[in-house]
Amino acid sequence: MIFEALHGSAKRGELLLIDGGYCRWHQRRDGQLTVLEIISTRPGAGREMFEWLRQRGRVLGSHSVV
Repeated sequence: MIFEALHGSAKRGELLLIDGGYCRWHQRRDGQLTVLEIISTRPGAGREMFEWLRQRGRVLGSHSVV
């Protein structure tokens, strides 16, 4: 099940991989960007991913990140 979820997110372009972590997210039709899963294995990786998500949300027209 985990592989299928990661694969599906990757196919939709909703998987962020960085050195020290990954994040699965989904842009909803109502404009909400939802974080499905975020895993950080080094200090600062979570903040880096969240900032990327905020910027991506602006590009996509999101009104919130949840």
